[in-house]
Amino acid sequence: MDEEVGALVLSMVKSLDYGTAIELAFKYRWRNVLNRLLKMYLVIDRNTSKIFHKGTLSINEGEYLDIDIGKLFLNYNESRRGESDIIISDSICVYPLVTNIDASEILLFEIRTISGESDIEMLMDTCNAKFEFPADMCDSIGRDIRCIDARFLVSCLVIAASESCRLNNLDG
Repeated sequence: MDEEVGALVLSMVKSLDYGTAIELAFKYRWRNVLNRLLKMYLVIDRNTSKIFHKGTLSINEGEYLDIDIGKLFLNYNESRRGESDIIISDSICVYPLVTNIDASEILLFEIRTISGESDIEMLMDTCNAKFEFPADMCDSIGRDIRCIDARFLVSCLVIAASESCRLNNLDG
């Protein structure tokens, strides 16, 4: 399915499951959609769970994906808080959606279908995806925060190297 059509379909779905959106974007190789999905986050007050800012995926001007955020908060547990949240102050943090659903598990399952130069480029784009925070937040947290975890990054590099060798007949 064409990426523009896929983005349009995703924008029409109400209460979209974030994990499903990531899985579809990877499966159908919607590079731009996947990149923007990985960069989605919320800025929340950890004491009250009030959302101050949503860094969500805009398909067209003024049109955003209807991600079921309530469902994501149901999965949010205190033990993972320190692992995935990016602390801005004592009570304010950035809540990356991608780390909450453990996208590594979803993407590690889908990564086995990688074949060809275009797919390798998509993997490298995924590995290089960094959060895009508003300027006023960058002073507190910086600009170079990758969207994916180290485990998925290493897996991407191994798969990309293996596929590159296969494409160049270097695998034996």
